[in-house]
Amino acid sequence: MAETDLQPPAQSVKVDDKKLKYLNFVQVVAIYVIVLFSSIYKYAKGNAGPLKSGIQTVEGAVKAVTGPVYHKFHNVPFQLLVFVDHKVDELMTEIDHHTPSLIKEASTLARAIALDVKRAGVVETATNVAKTV
Repeated sequence: MAETDLQPPAQSVKVDDKKLKYLNFVQVVAIYVIVLFSSIYKYAKGNAGPLKSGIQTVEGAVKAVTGPVYHKFHNVPFQLLVFVDHKVDELMTEIDHHTPSLIKEASTLARAIALDVKRAGVVETATNVAKTV
């Protein structure tokens, strides 16, 4: 019983494999674009009028031809995205290793100032920064 408590469940490993560290926004944008074009296509197909039967015939032929290709290569874009994400991670680790600590502190300070500007407004933050300096 103690051995089963120490091992993580298999589902959590699969979920972690699907997460991207740096390029998650690309996956999210791709999903939004697919949903957008899908809804536009459904709308156009629904309002095609007399062309609807022709559109359904062409759609069936395209699905018959591209279906096997899709099932064979449907994971390739995500695998490519994971590969690029790992390369970006390696690059960021290398850059972090070679970046002096002074630049890291300056970038952290710049980010904090930018967040203050976003929260409080430009004039008030600029006065506070000038007083601090």
